[in-house]
Amino acid sequence: SGELSAATGFEVEDVRIFEQRIEMGAVAKLPQDTLFKYRLRTGLTIVNLEDIVAGGSGSCFFWDNPGIFVSPGWPLPDFWTPIGGFAGRRIVEPLRLTRLEFPASGGLDIEGTCRGGSGSGGGRGGPAG
Repeated sequence: SGELSAATGFEVEDVRIFEQRIEMGAVAKLPQDTLFKYRLRTGLTIVNLEDIVAGGSGSCFFWDNPGIFVSPGWPLPDFWTPIGGFAGRRIVEPLRLTRLEFPASGGLDIEGTCRGGSGSGGGRGGPAG
C-alpha cells in the first residue's frame, strides 16, 4: 500500500537537534516487507494537561509544526514539506516536565520533577554537526 498509516512498526535511526528543532531519521515497516526511510523535523512543546483537559493530570509532549524531507529525484530539488496535524506523547507519572527550551547555544534543556524531587533533566543534547 505504501501509506504510513499501514505501517506495522517504526524505528528511529538517529536524532539530532538543528535550528531549535528535533530532526529524526526513521524507518517505517510497511506491509510486504517494504521499508520506507524518511527524515522528520519538528519543534517540541510541553503542555500541562490540567490546562487543557478538565480533570487532566500530568504533561504531554506535542510536535510543533512537523515536516518531512522529500527527495523526489532529479530534476526536482529536495525539500521539506509540512505534514499537518499534530502528534503528542503523554509523559507518565512520576515524571512531570515543566520546561523545555532550545537555547541559542544549541541542544535541548528540559526541567521537571520526578517522585517529588525537582531539578534539571540533565539530558542536554549537543548542537548538530
